[in-house]
This record gives sequence, C-alpha cells and structure tokens, in this order.
Amino acid sequence: MVEEKAIKILKDESFMEDLVSIIVPVYNVEKYLKKSVESILNQTYDNIEILLVDDGSTDNSGNICDSFIKIDSRIRVFHKENGGLSDARNFGIEHIRGQYVSFIDSDDYISKDYVWKLYHSLKNNNSEVSICSFSLVDETGEKIKDEILDNDKICLSGQQVLEKVLTSNGYRYVVAWNKLYRSTLFEKLKFKKGMLYEDEFLNYPLFWECKRVSIVEEPLYLYVQRKGSIVQSNMTLEKIKMKDKMHTSRIEFYAEKKNSFLHQRSCQQYCNWIVTTTASHYNVLNVAFLKYLQQQFRKIVKYTQNDDKKLIVQNILGYINIRLAAYVKSKVM
Repeated sequence: MVEEKAIKILKDESFMEDLVSIIVPVYNVEKYLKKSVESILNQTYDNIEILLVDDGSTDNSGNICDSFIKIDSRIRVFHKENGGLSDARNFGIEHIRGQYVSFIDSDDYISKDYVWKLYHSLKNNNSEVSICSFSLVDETGEKIKDEILDNDKICLSGQQVLEKVLTSNGYRYVVAWNKLYRSTLFEKLKFKKGMLYEDEFLNYPLFWECKRVSIVEEPLYLYVQRKGSIVQSNMTLEKIKMKDKMHTSRIEFYAEKKNSFLHQRSCQQYCNWIVTTTASHYNVLNVAFLKYLQQQFRKIVKYTQNDDKKLIVQNILGYINIRLAAYVKSKVM
C-alpha cells in the first residue's frame, strides 16, 4: 500500500511531462488488435500518443484502427501501402511527436504499468533506453513461460548490452518491442526495409550509441506466440540467408569499430550458427550455399579464441568439414 501511494504521488507531480509515442504496426491482425490497443489505452502513464500504422491490411484491421479514433484522442491512424514491418515502424518514427518511443506488435499486449515503469527507470538512471523482461503467452492468454533478464544490475552500458546479446539468452535484449527509447536515437538509425530479423540488424548500431541502458526485471510485455506467424513458420533458404547476412553485418560492424572482444564473440557465434544450421536444416541448404558456409567457417574461425573444449573441438571439426562438425554436435555435444 505504501509503495502504491508513493507511486501515485510521483505520478501526480511532474513525472508525466514527457510525451511517449507508441508505434503499433498493423497488418491483418483483426483477431488480436482490439486487445492490443486496449492494453495501451489502459496505461497508468497517460501522456502517450498511439500511432496505429495500417500497413495495407486486407482484413478488417484498418476499420478497427479507424474505430479507435472515436474512442480516444490520443490515437492517430495512418493507412499506407504494404511495405513490411520495418517500413511500418519507420513510417511511424517519421510521425512521432514524443520525446520517447516504444514499439508494440499488434498481436501482443502490455501490462498497465509498462510505460510508467520503463519511463521511470529510464528517467531515474538517465538512460537512453530501458528494457523489461517479457512473458510468452499462447493465443488464449495462457502463460507459456517468463523470459527474465538475467542481470544483477539496474543499469548497463550499451556495450555491456551488446555482450549480453552474444550469450545464449541474448534474444531477450535483441527484440525491439520490450523497450522504451529516447526518440533522438532514431534521428540517424532506421529499421532495414525488406529484411527478416529486422530487430537484430538494428540492435548493435543502436546500443553502440548508448551510454546507459536501464533494466526492469518485471515481465511487463506479453508476447503472443501464434500459429502461422513469421517466426513460427517453417525455415526456408531465404530466412537462412537473411540470418547469415545479419551475422556477417555484425562482424563487419565490430571490425570497423575495432572492438576486438565483441568481434571475436560475434565470430564464434557465427561459427556456432553455421554448425547448428547445417545440423538442423541440412535438407533446406543447396550445394552452392553449403559450399559458401564452409568457406565462411574457414574464414571466420581464425578470429575466434576459446577456453571451452567443446568449442575448440567444434571449430577444428568445422574447419575440416562443417557437416562433420554438425554430425558430432548432434550426437555428442
């Protein structure tokens, strides 16, 4: 009760002066959109604007967006030709008015204190970005599991976040949607249009520019795992090539920045990915791309340094033949 009163006092004072822009890209989500938008409208931090960017929906999503304009003046609706998730986010960025911005996927939803707690953490720590843990839920709202940020500090440097990205649970830091950002970060940075895994292409140049990043351990974002989504659909060669491009772009970025630690770690993660992809999706790979991956492994593995015996063995086997390394990994490691 005391904590609730303290929070109320802070909210009643000048702690909600800053406008927070929330960008919601919308494409054929008529089944989920109402719940998503209502969760944003019910935020305890009410100085927000909600940008619903209808990315050429062919179902009733566009009409649902328009219906919300009559409900709340904080909602702005834009209808555009289909350009993909990155293009819709970039469109929203061009039209924001707020000092801070957050991205919510239109089939997901957020807890009522999502904006408040991220904003409070960001302001108290003078950070450029704040990140929260999230929950995976199914389409009925049943919790699958919590994805908790495993961190013992309330604030990290941008480069410390990039180190986290290169760990086994790094995806918790990669995604665009469990965060609040200073809007100025997007004056030069944009999401890459037409790319799968668009969040991964943005995170390393963005966090490189950050001095301070706040961590909120509470899972405030609810990510809906639904059947038929891009992430859940079957692996294709196109997706594998896009993931490969993400890895090579990140390696090149750290090489240009002359950060030997992040460069070495990203090289090892790329080698791990090549072996895992060969093991898990060999039937998807054609001869030409398999040859390319072998050449890439031999080129990149030279930049790795390891004390881990399993990785040393994997790297030696992979240099000889990535199919051999993939086989051993699937049977032994």
